Amino acid sequence: LDPLPNFTHRVDRILLIEAAGAVHGLDDDERWLAGALALSPMALPAESLLALRPEARPSLRRLISRFVVDIDGAGRCTLHDLFAARVSSALSDEELRALHRAVAHILEALPLDTAFKARNVCAHLLAGDRAAEAAAGLVPQARELLRCGAAADLLRAIETVPPERRPLPLRVQRAQALLHVLDFGRA
Repeated sequence: LDPLPNFTHRVDRILLIEAAGAVHGLDDDERWLAGALALSPMALPAESLLALRPEARPSLRRLISRFVVDIDGAGRCTLHDLFAARVSSALSDEELRALHRAVAHILEALPLDTAFKARNVCAHLLAGDRAAEAAAGLVPQARELLRCGAAADLLRAIETVPPERRPLPLRVQRAQALLHVLDFGRA
């Protein structure tokens, strides 16, 4: 019998218990920062986080010093995986909606791949209960997404917006994306 798997299981269990305790001990700014990082699909620049919540700079320093948040040389922050699930489950529905909106606005301002940005900003706005804003944000990006061959990504993003919340320009873009995906021009 190998004692290592049992030991590893116990260490994982102890770390999870410690993570749960650490999450409940977060102050409001730490909770906001950790929540935004837990919901983000990528590392977020510290300056982008602090631009939305400037008073949280000392809280970010504390999270880094306690090894809850990692920051790389470029100033991008990530939340340790151990904490991400715990933080997300500890947040109220209203906190989650507000943090999804914050992450969407941060991602929108970053120089990212157009398809990645459209997909993730739309998803976070929808999770933040901002379907109209998500729909309106897709319309100006649609032409670029079609031009760069990301019609399927555009279509997937549009399909996440409830049909009754799609304005006419978005429905037109959906039709164009369908034409590109189904390639009727070459049929």
